[in-house]
Amino acid sequence: MEFKEALEAHVNWRIKLRAYALNADKTLDPAIVGADDKCALGEWLYHEGARFSQFPEYQALKEVHAKFHVCAGRVVAMIHAGQIDEAKNELNAGEYVGFSNLVVEKIIAFESTITS
Repeated sequence: MEFKEALEAHVNWRIKLRAYALNADKTLDPAIVGADDKCALGEWLYHEGARFSQFPEYQALKEVHAKFHVCAGRVVAMIHAGQIDEAKNELNAGEYVGFSNLVVEKIIAFESTITS
């Protein structure tokens, strides 16, 4: 996986969840969204990328990525429960945003470590 692809995939999740909050068609499963090994980055981290597990930056990315997915799964659950305003607040200013931003930071830090 290219790091640019990882960043794009992550940003696409952000866009997808915002759109889902506006028009929830119940196609997203909170349990699957909440799993950190089901997206492209997660699959890479648990398989091919695991060869870098000795690097602290890999471990930091994996940890923050997992926390991001827990928050994303919680947002989907809120949407399904009709808690749209709460979900939108989480998407705009909650833990979800914080972990999402940290995922971006950790991808950049990890890339810098293994490409230098």
